[in-house]
This record gives sequence, structure tokens and C-alpha cells, in this order.
Amino acid sequence: MLSRDAVATWVVHRAIAQQGVECRDLKAEVALSFQTIHLLPVSCDLPDAVVVSRLSFPEGATIEWSGWTPTRVSTPRVETSVAANMQDAALRLSQLGALVASVHGGSTPLPERMRGYVDKLAELSRDDGPRVEVARLLVTVVPGTQLEIGDLAFGVQQGTLSAEAAALPLPVGRMGLLGVAEVTVRSRIVQPRITASSSAVSISGTVEIEGSVVGRQLRRAAPFRVTATGLDTDSPRYLLGAEPLSR
Repeated sequence: MLSRDAVATWVVHRAIAQQGVECRDLKAEVALSFQTIHLLPVSCDLPDAVVVSRLSFPEGATIEWSGWTPTRVSTPRVETSVAANMQDAALRLSQLGALVASVHGGSTPLPERMRGYVDKLAELSRDDGPRVEVARLLVTVVPGTQLEIGDLAFGVQQGTLSAEAAALPLPVGRMGLLGVAEVTVRSRIVQPRITASSSAVSISGTVEIEGSVVGRQLRRAAPFRVTATGLDTDSPRYLLGAEPLSR
């Protein structure tokens, strides 16, 4: 007869395999109620994923179940890598700070080069999934470039994806500040919020930009919102709106 942990391992393996995830040496331990399963440290591949290609849970994870359906996944730490076909698009996110600065308190069409991420969010909303909570997410954008996201939570219910985090750092980029020639800047999105469905996507937060010119630190911030509508039609619209940069 199989042990409770062996049954739990089989259940988890079957559930994630249905999502196209391949995990090596997967092992799970089940609580007495069988409604909570503890996943031991494991690494997984997502060969057909649209955004990331690898997931690693170095400290394991806790999965809560209702019947045979996972409802919540929580973990202290996840390490992941951006899929090869999305690496260029991920690096383009470094330009978001410059875009917000250029809007000057108005709105402008979102550049074509950044619309791929919006479209991917709409795609991800099609399949319902459990709420996932990650205290610390380490993302390798390209080899040598890693970003850390704290307090990430997301899930898909009834065709709507919802996500939030404490802050989302962006890859280092270059932009002009205060009329100065282009300088290297670091930027991040504070309290990003995402809502996505197959027809519309909304991304909001506050962009914070920091750079240094001749030893002088420059810091600016501006709330922004990206909205995309008609994504399920032949004439989608993508807009970026932002308030003026403030000190």
C-alpha cells in the first residue's frame, strides 16, 4: 500500500504535469487533514511556457487543496529564468521610466515593442489557477542580469488574472534627466497592480527613477497606468498614461 506522502507526491506531480511543468525528483509530504501538502525543495522546467522557462523552489512550498484542486500555493522563495523568446522584451522594460517621464502628465500610445508583455498577460488569464504567494522572487532576465521581486501574489479566477507586489525592479537603462545628456538610471515600479482578461489589461503603479550626475543624486517618481482594450478584436488599443515626474 502506498504511503500518504507517496499519494501526495503523485497528486502534485499529476496536477503540475497537466500545466506543462516538468519537475525532477519531486517529493511531497501531506498534513493529517490531506488539505495541505508540503512540497520539498525542487526544480522544474516549463518547456512550453510563454514567459519563464524554469522554476526552482529552494525552500519548498505549501499547497492548499479543496478536493482535488489546488487553491493556494505559498513559498518563501522562488528562482526563475525568463524564456529565451521573451528576454529581449524583458530588457525593454528598462525603458518604461523614460516613457513615463516623456508623457508629462498626459497619455500616449504604448510603443509596439512593449505590447508583447501586455498580450502575454491576456493569454495567461485564460486558464484558472490557484492564488500563488511568493515572499521573494529572483528572476534571471538574461545571464548576469537578475531582478528581485518581493511579496508577489497572483492568481487566475473565472478568466481574470490579478497580480500585485511590493515593488518590481526594472533592468538598468539610460535616459535624460533635467535636460542632462543621457545617464544610467535605476528604476522600479512601486506597488504594481495588474488585472488582465482575454479582452483587456490594466497595469498600474508608481515608477521611481534614480540616477547620478557629477556626484549628484537625482530621484523622480510618477504614478502611471497602462491600459489595453479590445485585445480579443482586430483593433486593440494600448495606452500609457502618467502624472508628471515629481521629486
